[in-house]
Amino acid sequence: MASGKLVVLDRTGVLQPPAEHSLAWVADALARLSNAGFTLVVASNEPGISTGDLDLDELEGFHTRLSELVENRGGTVAGFFYCPHTDAEQCHCRKPKTGLIDAIELEFATPANDMVLLTDQRCDLLLAEATGATALVVLTEQGHNTQVNYQGADLTTCANLAAAAEYLLAHY
Repeated sequence: MASGKLVVLDRTGVLQPPAEHSLAWVADALARLSNAGFTLVVASNEPGISTGDLDLDELEGFHTRLSELVENRGGTVAGFFYCPHTDAEQCHCRKPKTGLIDAIELEFATPANDMVLLTDQRCDLLLAEATGATALVVLTEQGHNTQVNYQGADLTTCANLAAAAEYLLAHY
């Protein structure tokens, strides 16, 4: 049984698979976690909003679609947090800076060391180090690159989101 851990998921790569994949398998994995007592939150860097490469309505549409798919399976995505800034803007919310985790801590009254960051990005590994959160790397193409190039502590990796869900269910 889950201990009520809060799982923070990165969007690109982990939740938004390549176009040839369906979001159904993503929703299945998230619903399994939610139904087991995990609180699910999405936190992502979205610099395309600032540069004009990503429309805010498009991002919100993805959030709505994902939420509906998870809800149709009996689960819930509790929140969506994103940084719309580029690196050049030097904001506090752009991962690996801690602003998004700070906001999640406040919103859910959960300290970072009770969070698991599910990611394929190096910035999330640095964020986990900075906040005391646990990181779990999904081995997407980016996740493989992150695994090879990361110089920090030992990494826990999972082949895909479904395997990550199984890992969380077994260990938390």
